[in-house]
Amino acid sequence: MSVTTLVAHMEELAVLHERLYELSLEKTELLKNNEAKQLQELVKKEVLCIREVEKVETVRAEEAETVAGEYAADEVTIRSLLTVLPEGVQSELRQLQARLGETIQKLQQQQELNRALLADSLYFLQKNMEWMRPAADQSRYTPPGQKNQTQAYSFFDSKA
Repeated sequence: MSVTTLVAHMEELAVLHERLYELSLEKTELLKNNEAKQLQELVKKEVLCIREVEKVETVRAEEAETVAGEYAADEVTIRSLLTVLPEGVQSELRQLQARLGETIQKLQQQQELNRALLADSLYFLQKNMEWMRPAADQSRYTPPGQKNQTQAYSFFDSKA
């Protein structure tokens, strides 16, 4: 019973990570198209999915401990369990392990791309803000005999 539950939780983890990967692909498109509102909604979906992954992972870890105890495994890892479980379960777990590992690797690469896109967007925004603001040391005309007073520059017109 515990082995089938462990396999079911591994399957669920694989599906959840595939969903995270799909959300990550959507995030890339939203970042490229500068869709801030949709990006905010997508991040909420991501957070919910991550919470679900955490819950399933906690249950999977508990099941792995139970299975390791039942089959007298050396450690509570999938690699260790693969050496003591029946052959039919071994092949299924190997496939799920490979599927999950592959999905996690693709997800990491996609998240790295998203991080780079976000960093570029923030850099671009910062540079635009700097270009809009005049430099503090910009020379201004002052009539002879008067000191050159620097005024603080504001983006907002307080007289309006």
